Amino acid sequence: MSIKSLLVATGSVLVGPLPLELQSYVRFAAGVGTNAKEAEAAKVLIKFLTAPAAVTVINANGMEPGTPR
Repeated sequence: MSIKSLLVATGSVLVGPLPLELQSYVRFAAGVGTNAKEAEAAKVLIKFLTAPAAVTVINANGMEPGTPR
């Protein structure tokens, strides 16, 4: 059972991360292609997803925010 499926169970509360030996990570990357037709929109989306306000939502869903480079 994943953390996400536990979080949607009625009455469940995330109290902390899984122990390291049970933890698995999926990493996501974002970028804007050189030929992107909507480059500005892509930049706005990336900025939105990496904004401090997004961290609250990310953490509430059992995930850890990444570090923009």
